[in-house]
Amino acid sequence: MSQRAQGPVQWIVATTRVVRSGGRLVMRNTLLVDRFRDQVNVVQARCGEGTSTVLFVGGTETKELTDPAC
Repeated sequence: MSQRAQGPVQWIVATTRVVRSGGRLVMRNTLLVDRFRDQVNVVQARCGEGTSTVLFVGGTETKELTDPAC
């Protein structure tokens, strides 16, 4: 895991291995939302050349990422 700041933007990068059982990847948005009302979190999943991106704002709690086609 790594973290860096660029002005008011915080970049937090985490890498993990995902084992799929049902072909779905669901993300839950809880990072810093208790501190900042206008918090916007961008989550990006990468696999090989494929990428899937979702945007979390305000009260958004969970979203499903599409398969980035490994």
